[in-house]
Amino acid sequence: MDEAPSRQLDKFIIRLPEGMRDQIKEAAKLSKRTMNAEVVARLDASFKADDKIKGLAFVKTVKDHATQT
Repeated sequence: MDEAPSRQLDKFIIRLPEGMRDQIKEAAKLSKRTMNAEVVARLDASFKADDKIKGLAFVKTVKDHATQT
């Protein structure tokens, strides 16, 4: 019998600060997601925000260089 697809995904166990599990549970309930989906969505949003900040920093560097020449 084949394993369920979720059993084939990468797993990562973390220790959460006190109270964070309850925060994740509540956020997941409000967004109608599983706790796992909530954590993944929040991590994904964080990485996208980082990429946006890096992109803005690059644009600023290009503009600064253009004004110096």
